[in-house]
Amino acid sequence: MTLPRLWEKHALALVEQASPFAGEFFRSVELAYAHPDDVVSGEGTRSYGGRFVRPGLRAVYGSVDEETAFRESAARVNRLAGRGGAQVASYPRITYVIAVRICAHVALTDADINAAAILPACLDPNDLSASQEVGEFLQTHGIQAVVFPSAIPGFTGRNLKDYIEKHAKQQKRSWEEDYRILYGSEQKKRTGKRPHVPLVKRWAHLTVKGMTRREIRPVLDEIAARAPIMANRTLALVRKMFNFAIEHDWVESIPASWSSDSRQSGSAIAS
Repeated sequence: MTLPRLWEKHALALVEQASPFAGEFFRSVELAYAHPDDVVSGEGTRSYGGRFVRPGLRAVYGSVDEETAFRESAARVNRLAGRGGAQVASYPRITYVIAVRICAHVALTDADINAAAILPACLDPNDLSASQEVGEFLQTHGIQAVVFPSAIPGFTGRNLKDYIEKHAKQQKRSWEEDYRILYGSEQKKRTGKRPHVPLVKRWAHLTVKGMTRREIRPVLDEIAARAPIMANRTLALVRKMFNFAIEHDWVESIPASWSSDSRQSGSAIAS
């Protein structure tokens, strides 16, 4: 199903109606991706895309209730697996409740004339291309999340898609540096110094509860020895990550005895 000729006009009208949003949504995940670090990483859409999201962009999906969350999760598994063979009716999973605070979101409902004009194409159960085109348009116009009806035939649940990468870019100007510290850079610079090893690669074997001072200190000391400014940025990023984990009850506190100023001690973490 293709989009109507005037879909951009309707999408722009929806952008003008954008509003803040706060609420809780359910997210059902397979056991293999049930660790809290993975639940809101957005890596699934970055690799495969999804409704309203092209591959390459990180986003997180949620549903207004647990039944919708599970049905949507099963439908996604079946879509990625293809039409041939058996269909998934039930499989082990864990459901999380995610608190969402959005500065600019749009709600696609049949009651809105602009949304009703583009919804049929966006909710095609077998084709994501139209919704991805609309999602890209909304995202580039500052929209951080979309609430939309379920595309499952005969089902009336509602979902939310949160462009988490949009949050990172808008709320923190240093997102590119943070991303490079975490995941590395595709650009190879020949400086004569030891190359930066991304934090994700260094600590991939650890859970957030396994991130102790003993694990963190050697890494930050090593960075401080060759790039003190980068060590400060890395420490600030790790602090922010732990504060996020504390807010979501994943850990109770940050590792003790962190230095407030690594430049004074010559080390990112105090002795």
